[in-house]
Amino acid sequence: MAADKRVAKRHLKEMLMAMNNHRNDWAAYSNKGDADGLERCERALNYNYARIRSHCARHDLERPHDVPPEGRE
Repeated sequence: MAADKRVAKRHLKEMLMAMNNHRNDWAAYSNKGDADGLERCERALNYNYARIRSHCARHDLERPHDVPPEGRE
């Protein structure tokens, strides 16, 4: 069980890094004024948020504070 929890935490860390990359991309598109880029990043972020929430629930992990609860994206 402990090994499974470590694997789940490592996977969560990878998903959080991807989320942070999308947030950085969102900021770059925002600075450029690229509405299409912003929309793509927002969709990617919402998808990542849903995956992270699901992963945390499935593995009994605490939802990270920077991942909004469902419906608050």
